[in-house]
Amino acid sequence: MNGRILIVDPLATNRIVLRTRLAAAFYDVAQAASGAEALALLATRSGPELVICADWLADMPGHELIRRLRDRPGLGDLPAIVIQSADDSAARMTALRAGADEVMARPIDWLLLMARLRSLLRARRCDSEPPLREDARKALGLAEDSPAFARPGRVALVPAGAEPDLSTLCRGLQIILPGPVALCAPDTVLRPRAEPPDVYVIAETPTAPGKGLALLSDLRARPSSRDAGMLFLAAPQQRQSAATALDLGACDAMIGPVEVAELALRLERLIARQNASRRLRATVQHGVRAALTDPLTGVFNRRYALPKLERMIDTAARRDAPCAVMLADLDHFKRINDRFGHGAGDAVLVEVARRLSAELRPADLLARHGGEEFLIALPDTGRGEALRIARRLCNAIAGAPFALPGKAGSVGVTISIGVAIGGRGTASTPLLDSADRALYGAKADGRNQALIGTASAA
Repeated sequence: MNGRILIVDPLATNRIVLRTRLAAAFYDVAQAASGAEALALLATRSGPELVICADWLADMPGHELIRRLRDRPGLGDLPAIVIQSADDSAARMTALRAGADEVMARPIDWLLLMARLRSLLRARRCDSEPPLREDARKALGLAEDSPAFARPGRVALVPAGAEPDLSTLCRGLQIILPGPVALCAPDTVLRPRAEPPDVYVIAETPTAPGKGLALLSDLRARPSSRDAGMLFLAAPQQRQSAATALDLGACDAMIGPVEVAELALRLERLIARQNASRRLRATVQHGVRAALTDPLTGVFNRRYALPKLERMIDTAARRDAPCAVMLADLDHFKRINDRFGHGAGDAVLVEVARRLSAELRPADLLARHGGEEFLIALPDTGRGEALRIARRLCNAIAGAPFALPGKAGSVGVTISIGVAIGGRGTASTPLLDSADRALYGAKADGRNQALIGTASAA
């Protein structure tokens, strides 16, 4: 099945016609004759993914049912379409303000309805994982989102050709919306360094249909603009273009003539959705960084480093190039903890990570391997160069004392490094074993030095 849809209509004939059309498109359809019956069905475990309701029900107006949906936990983002018995601009605005995603008038435009269903269900399924990510956010101890501080959205009105003239719409939106609204030519928004707005309003041209769809596809394909909201404007004779736009990724579509108040309302909702998506992406990215980095030093952790090392070795083997691996361990670190406390030890580890990172290239890998031990991997680095770099790292640590927190003064710190060189046929485990043996050798020979070992083939 394509999705579960609930039809809410007091007239059985209307429900039957809708059900027949939707079942032919392989939707799983449930029916209700009243708002109360619909709310009872929506409370079930396998409730619908989308609601289509009439504008007037036996026990409440359709917009009241939508308002109640929006107030119920777990149903606030359930897609909803209101079907009007006749086209009424004021009633349409009432339903949209109540939270309806779309309002259509009878006779139903089946082409647009089916495209809108696909668009809304696709968007809902893309957003179906936030509860899982919310659990992960709480487990990671990440901060709550702050929607109240969302900045006003930026809107770009883009006519696909010389027509239509959007200047009147632009002036009206500039009065209503709090954020900037600009009228832009297609070549302006397609420039490589153009800063994308929060929402593009793309108006199809009546004289050369297809240009707006091409612009929509182009913007959706570009990394800089693919996450932006997009609203498609079409003339009454361009219903097919509007349906195609929804299937190509437009978030919303309007058939002219367009009322500025309705367009502003739809844009406000798109901007709110964009702000929520931006916050979610930032939260997920923050969570990924938290999962892959050491919380104390800020360098990568072992979970990230070992698979990354495998990939670096595989790449080196394919290119028949060397790859150097180092294990660096602080000398007598326990003495620092015992004498100055663990807070001082943590401060030393942070500064060690900073100094090591400052000496390495962007392509090199630095990770906290455990305790006071760091893993370093250097691609395209042979035996002689690796040993020179390792000695430079030793000097970077020993060259200046480490300031301790509070009034504890400073302390000298040294580090010992074991180096191993991998080549074709070398795996990460024997390479790490070789570096570990070399590290023990450096410790046994007096510390504060680097020794190089040999790796066995896998």
